[in-house]
Amino acid sequence: MDLVGTNSCSCVLAIIETLLWGLQWADDRAPTLEEIRKIVEYPDRRVKPIFYTKVSSGIRLGAWDYLKWGHITQLDGAAKMHVYAGEEEEYFTFITSEAYNALEEWMEFRKKSGENVTNDSWLMIQLWDTKELNPNPKKLGLEGVKSLMETAIRVSGVRTKVPGKKRYEFLAILLVS
Repeated sequence: MDLVGTNSCSCVLAIIETLLWGLQWADDRAPTLEEIRKIVEYPDRRVKPIFYTKVSSGIRLGAWDYLKWGHITQLDGAAKMHVYAGEEEEYFTFITSEAYNALEEWMEFRKKSGENVTNDSWLMIQLWDTKELNPNPKKLGLEGVKSLMETAIRVSGVRTKVPGKKRYEFLAILLVS
């Protein structure tokens, strides 16, 4: 990288832009318990396990592109999560028993709907017609999870614009971290 020559200006501007973009989330706050209750009432079954897992584990949004059911191991009172399994960035984190139970309920629903759930099954999948078998579930990755959660937060009435510098109070905690 040429920091002194002609490319230096664009490199420095890109770095500054990235840093300034991060500052817009600096005043965010975590959602309250009442706000969490409202959000997880959203009628899509996937919202509760996604939200509980994200809040309790602190995983980045991009982790949903890699998570499979076999990456979750139940422990006594919690669960261990293998994030980015097999990748250079892999690590372990933990989720609460509430998050694990929500994930387990989601996987049980999928089994009852005719899916052959295994350790290789994607943790989150796209919606399907539950009147028919779902032999080839499609992964719900980064963009799908982000869109679903933005909708759930907006529809719940929790995500409202805040006067001043803050755009939204806690959007970054859920989507950008």
